Amino acid sequence: MSMKQYIIEFNNNQSLMFDLYDSQLVVNLEELTNSINSPKYIGHGIFKHYDSISEPHARILKSKDQLAQLGINVEWPDNASEITRDLLNYLHLEFHKIAEGNHDVNIKKIFGTINYDIHQLEELVVNKGNNSHYVIVPVNNEPGHLPKCPLDTNNYLKEFQHKYIEDAPDTMLVLGYATIGKHLGHCVVDNDIEAVKSKHLSPQIHMTTEVIVRHCTPIEHLWQEDKFNKQSEQRIIDWVDNNNLGDYVDINDKRNLITIQPVIGQICEQQRNITEHDLWQRFRNDTIKTIRITT
Repeated sequence: MSMKQYIIEFNNNQSLMFDLYDSQLVVNLEELTNSINSPKYIGHGIFKHYDSISEPHARILKSKDQLAQLGINVEWPDNASEITRDLLNYLHLEFHKIAEGNHDVNIKKIFGTINYDIHQLEELVVNKGNNSHYVIVPVNNEPGHLPKCPLDTNNYLKEFQHKYIEDAPDTMLVLGYATIGKHLGHCVVDNDIEAVKSKHLSPQIHMTTEVIVRHCTPIEHLWQEDKFNKQSEQRIIDWVDNNNLGDYVDINDKRNLITIQPVIGQICEQQRNITEHDLWQRFRNDTIKTIRITT
């Protein structure tokens, strides 16, 4: 572990402090974060035990009406109980088509909001695990440019495979997924065959200032981590085979065997016992004042 810390300071003088690991990803993150002048902070996330589906559902309904006024029609049910995995996959694919196309900036902005809510609903409706997370993206307030740098895809599997961390706390800092599209691991979790067939498969090839504060029960033993990685890879291979997707995806490309984002740091020792409720209150009720990386 390096001596660097990723510090999130809130306007009420509270802070979260993460000890960063020695890695090229951390070096890149520091350079990207320091390159921002006049920063602002964009955030969204899900706290599984404290959030409900009503808020993201209502926002998507509002966005649906806004898009209709701009001549774009999307499918979305009035009743939250009718939300399905297939509907979420469909709407996610519509977001990617808009994001990659030549569309009005207002349309793209609305679909950007929809995308956040899709990810929340995927966790609340479809994926019933206990993983809570909050995505934070420092951006340049003027002119809104998000700095990014390429990733060394030759070391992709080494960097991105789940790694065992001895005596890991529940709250970790993870690299954000900053690529339009889905990687194959996302498609497997969502059972999103159409994303693969429509060529929206996108292994992460660059990183930005996006990070994720993730709260979940860590893997406690090295053999569990090895088992997790092998099971994850086999699950991807089997899914491609069972859905006859061999013509659409190169399963020998090691980038396609990724299921998670790499951990780049952990909550500091003095905040080790922070709870999901603490994080929920912090991110839902407080405003981020600044983010800095210290040595």
